[in-house]
Amino acid sequence: MFGRVLENVWGPKRFLFFYLACGVGAAALHLAIQYFRCEQLLQLAEANDMIEVQAKIGAAAPALGASGAVMGVMAAFALTFPNTELYIMFIPVPVKAKW
Repeated sequence: MFGRVLENVWGPKRFLFFYLACGVGAAALHLAIQYFRCEQLLQLAEANDMIEVQAKIGAAAPALGASGAVMGVMAAFALTFPNTELYIMFIPVPVKAKW
């Protein structure tokens, strides 16, 4: 829905580059956050605080899919066309893309 409009405005090459850049950027950000979270877990494990480690073990979660790239496309649409009215499921009034 949002990608088709952006591709028509930007062109296919620019849109593809943006989509891939958003996907790679989201993956890099996820890996950076995972690194710092796992460092904290290792420090807790070295301090023999296994109860705290068990509570935070969900911090080391893998990522799968294109959610970062899709969110980038949605944000680009909202920034490019902020006053476009969208109908969201179960909301009976139109909402502007910027909201």
